[in-house]
Amino acid sequence: RLYLTFSWQLLNVGWRACVARVRAAVDAAVGDWPLSRTVTFDSLLAAVANIRERVESDLDTPLTSFLLPPEGEEIQVLREGGATDEQLAAGLDPQLKRLLDETRDLLESPDFAAVLKASLDQSFELFTSQLRPAFFDDPVAAAATANDDARIVEIVPSKEMPLAAALPTVSKLVNAALNSDPNLFVDVLETLPELKALSVLVYTGWETGN
Repeated sequence: RLYLTFSWQLLNVGWRACVARVRAAVDAAVGDWPLSRTVTFDSLLAAVANIRERVESDLDTPLTSFLLPPEGEEIQVLREGGATDEQLAAGLDPQLKRLLDETRDLLESPDFAAVLKASLDQSFELFTSQLRPAFFDDPVAAAATANDDARIVEIVPSKEMPLAAALPTVSKLVNAALNSDPNLFVDVLETLPELKALSVLVYTGWETGN
């Protein structure tokens, strides 16, 4: 139960830090773009890729740092998360510390890094496919997959529009990813082979006590 209390870090601290990083990346990448700027499907995707690179490439503060507190701050998180005075007085017991250490090891592992990248790749691919109809009237072009991009661009060029006209679609997609239920983005991630494989490794390790 105390282990689950550490979700407080993500819900109250980590997500704010993540939002701040994304906001800084957006400002750096497109902050000087006027709303009247003309964008195409490709130019908007290039901007999104630029933002994503800025968010994910900060090696000093990896994305996984948003999930758990720095070592040495665990008691503070337990206090903020509602642990009792008796639990706080007992300190960080060995079993809880072992669980946290194992979690940190997993989050810092190459396996987790690969799954995180695959998950982000899949999410952005879905975002791309849902953004496409706003820029293509042709039904074939609008339904094309990422692998068809080069061929489709040769046949059917993207529409051009002011940035202000594209932002409502982007906002709608982001809101759907964060708030919709059922959530298509979550559904796609649940079928990701890399995530399933990592889940098997985690549950197997837990059952065997390794």
